[in-house]
Amino acid sequence: MKRIIRALVFFATLIPVWAMAQTAQSDGYQFPYPVATDRILIGYEPGTSTERLAEILAKEPVLLPFNVGMQAQENMLIGWIVPAITGVQAPTQENLHLLLDRLEQAPEIRFAHPFIATGNDLRGLTARVVLKMKPGASISNVSSLLEDMSLLQTGKNAHLRDVYYLDAGKHATVTPIQAAQALQQHSLVAYADVDYLLNPVVHSNDALFNTQWSLHNTGSAQQGNGTPDADMDVQEAWALTRGDSSIRVAIIDCGIDTLHPDLMGNLLPGHDATGGNSKGYPNTNFPSDGHGTSCAGIVAAKGENSIGISGVCPECRVFPVKVFYYLFNPFGDPLPYASGTAMADAISWAWQVGDADVLSSSWGLFDNLLPLLPGGTTIVEDAIAMALDSARDGKGGLLFFSSGNDGGAPLWPGRIHGCFSINATTMCDERKYPASCDGQNWEGNWGDSLDVSAPGVLISATDMTGSNGYEPGDYTLEFGGTSAACPNAAGVMGLVLSVRPDVTLETAHFLLESTCDKVGGYTYAATTSSGTHSSELGYGRLNAFAAVSAAQSLVEVREPAADGTSGLNAWYNAGAIELKGSMKPSSPVQVTLYDLQGRAVFTWNKLHSHEQSYRLLLPHEGQELCDGIYLVQVLQGATIQCRKILINN
Repeated sequence: MKRIIRALVFFATLIPVWAMAQTAQSDGYQFPYPVATDRILIGYEPGTSTERLAEILAKEPVLLPFNVGMQAQENMLIGWIVPAITGVQAPTQENLHLLLDRLEQAPEIRFAHPFIATGNDLRGLTARVVLKMKPGASISNVSSLLEDMSLLQTGKNAHLRDVYYLDAGKHATVTPIQAAQALQQHSLVAYADVDYLLNPVVHSNDALFNTQWSLHNTGSAQQGNGTPDADMDVQEAWALTRGDSSIRVAIIDCGIDTLHPDLMGNLLPGHDATGGNSKGYPNTNFPSDGHGTSCAGIVAAKGENSIGISGVCPECRVFPVKVFYYLFNPFGDPLPYASGTAMADAISWAWQVGDADVLSSSWGLFDNLLPLLPGGTTIVEDAIAMALDSARDGKGGLLFFSSGNDGGAPLWPGRIHGCFSINATTMCDERKYPASCDGQNWEGNWGDSLDVSAPGVLISATDMTGSNGYEPGDYTLEFGGTSAACPNAAGVMGLVLSVRPDVTLETAHFLLESTCDKVGGYTYAATTSSGTHSSELGYGRLNAFAAVSAAQSLVEVREPAADGTSGLNAWYNAGAIELKGSMKPSSPVQVTLYDLQGRAVFTWNKLHSHEQSYRLLLPHEGQELCDGIYLVQVLQGATIQCRKILINN
């Protein structure tokens, strides 16, 4: 551990010493950053047997005995220190340092690092450094610096340009933190960061229930005595479509049980972004390992096959993209772990290789962990930006994220503009909170960045087969949380795409948001092109039938001419249509209002624009228009611009 002894002094100015950091007055050695003294992160050489790992840990009496539930992906494991659960005084920092040093003396051990403590959050210090070069620069520009620090280049990101992976194991002359900071000073480096092992927030809460009220709610006692029709009208939507096998939904989660009889007919090959080479199959150590399988079943469990449940989109296809996994926790429930590079790879692979139309991700991160991602969220947000812009042959990827279960504001990355952030509703059409009618003590996250809401309590779902997963069988009747709301929403999007696969990202948002039911008695005050919005449920609770119906009758929008006239805005306001934006001054304008069947319902002729804005009154009494979605077409010379509006009287 002499590398850590020489740790950079200036790192102390980068991360303050939080209260959680363990210190001791008598230590002869102090880590240059706050560390946890209940666990460590150990990297080992590929091919090392579990028996050998058990032997190495057994030589250290202060460590808990090895079990497979400690093994992380990419040849790492978490070592738990015995005093953490026996009540014995925690080791001093000097003793912890000596423990790490002894472990690194074994030839099979690549590194032994502490967990760094940040407030109440811990992050595992891996040996991977993520390096992104600036445009036009090559990694060869920093080759001498890499050589000086004995860093090894282990790979290059397959999806993001100029992103490289470096190894700063025990062979290196510096710590991973030192390496990242030294590289960051180079003028041709965009960023360099440690790829920490983090705890994503996985938004599931489980109770016991046995009916899919989210598809068709009768309000019966068997369904929790909810409100009749407080559902997504999925059964009604099935009269229009049950999905299409060409629509592909990526379940970015902990993996899917690919042998589940209710999923096999709709499953496609998957991917393991954690480096575990499982092709998307989950671990089988803990009940929580069934999380991804449950999400997959909510989207696309096979319908009408005389077994189990039906997904929202029972003829769509799903595939697993493994981005996190659960590890042993001596304090309670197992904890999920993921790295920033795994998140970026999962999102990129899903659409670039898996050709996903919809990405369903029931996870997120709290804000205090975001600076710890490579590039300070850059690597993940770059992957998201590429998907939103280029997936589906340029029409834009449809990325769904759960909003969170702690009652705060919607979590990152779901709140990123262009993504869908999903809150949970109950069988009584209210947002989920501790006093809601279902009786569960948790609260979905809500706020201005929320998009829509979907059922998220007591949801029947597929489970890992046999004794694995949540229940001793093939199903769980108790899946919940915004983890359940997210795939419910993704399934509705699958139905929409089944009738209109050509819709753009913007139109997809409009179709789902403008057709929501305004439930819960909340104030839907904020007005956008998709209608009115509330902070509690976003645009409301999803209505699959209304969304699919609107998609079926959607009129194609002609793009404006590429002559500098783009940027038209249109909206409905107090009995009039407001137009503002890219119209040529003093040039005749014709405005036509169309319904979704393509019928012209009103036309304003020979208008002249002087201030590039209009207020056009709608027809008078006797010619009222029904509430709904309309298209406004602005014709000016050879230029045609169209915008969708929602009229709501």
